[in-house]
Amino acid sequence: MQQGLSPLMPVFAVQTRWGSWIKAVQYLAKNIDVLQDFIPTLPLTSKAVRDLGVLLQENGKLLKVQATFIMEHSSDILATLTKLEETSRPTAATIFSQLEDLSMLFEYGSTTEVEDWRPNTAEQLKELNEDERYTCSELFKEAMAECSTKLQAVMERHPCIELFKALPIFDPSKVSGLKPDIKNYVQVVPALSNVSAEEWHRYIGMDKSDAAEVSAVEWWAAREDRMPTLAPLAALYLHLPTTSVDVERLFSHYSALLTEHRHSLTEENVKMMLLAKFNTRD
Repeated sequence: MQQGLSPLMPVFAVQTRWGSWIKAVQYLAKNIDVLQDFIPTLPLTSKAVRDLGVLLQENGKLLKVQATFIMEHSSDILATLTKLEETSRPTAATIFSQLEDLSMLFEYGSTTEVEDWRPNTAEQLKELNEDERYTCSELFKEAMAECSTKLQAVMERHPCIELFKALPIFDPSKVSGLKPDIKNYVQVVPALSNVSAEEWHRYIGMDKSDAAEVSAVEWWAAREDRMPTLAPLAALYLHLPTTSVDVERLFSHYSALLTEHRHSLTEENVKMMLLAKFNTRD
């Protein structure tokens, strides 16, 4: 505070929310210099303080490089998590492309050379000696390779991955090269069997130049009279849940509603209260 620094509290990691672990490391990367100056001013009566002081003194430079790497190269992960946790807009049509982008990031990182890391990481690596620089870079590559392997494993065994891969057909702003025969999509999206070939042909040939100006849901709603079967179906698939976030929030709201003084609430009233909660923007 005497140096004009804002006394921001540390970010604590929550075991079940791995995004919070990344944010905790981001805090460390931004404030490790402050910690190195602050820790020696504390009384050495605590073993934790003594151990932290030794760690920062002997490995502070390496810790800073590693924390900077995590902060800089995890920004895409946090951005993806934030998008997927949004409740104000559908994410089903974009989830596969977001996972694909992450996969390519990890794949590239697993073969990156020292000078090719992102700017802040590359700059920090220059402050290390040759052996330390090589060791850190190899550690970073191993981390990226591990992320790539785990993400690929999740994508390969996910029961809905083929469905998510196909859902961009319902996003008029991104769709291109649609196959004229709707039967090509029925195996992945069975409900399309209820859509006539004529209505599908109309969708393919329809002008979509204004699709980037509105949400996909709004675009379909404005054309429901022209595609009475396909439009409601598109809205349904666009709103498919892509994460367990809504389920977790639901249980949190349940616990807030069903307190010890409100056990007389009927199932229907609870349902209506939750419906109002999830459909009211703050």
